[in-house]
Amino acid sequence: MSDLLAEKIQELAEQQAQQAREQQTRHLDQEVAAALVTPPEEPPSNAALLKLQVEVDLLREQLEQRRTENAILRDRSTFLREEQEHIKMYRRKYSSRVFWLKVL
Repeated sequence: MSDLLAEKIQELAEQQAQQAREQQTRHLDQEVAAALVTPPEEPPSNAALLKLQVEVDLLREQLEQRRTENAILRDRSTFLREEQEHIKMYRRKYSSRVFWLKVL
């Protein structure tokens, strides 16, 4: 019972963390889109243009890094869930065998 409760709590914590990461990724998406779509009001000098380009490149890099982190965490979460299912399956399979062995 406590194992099931601990697993549910862990799953909820993982879901909340995933939602927070996705929200940050959406925020970065919006920043990149705003940087790409919004034209400057006056023609920028080369230095200002360079600064904007560096900011856009940095935002793109951060966005790609967040997407990669999300994919890695999603894969890790799936692996852990599958591993827990295997453990449960083996417990069910061998617990009755151990019981009957003790009885005998």
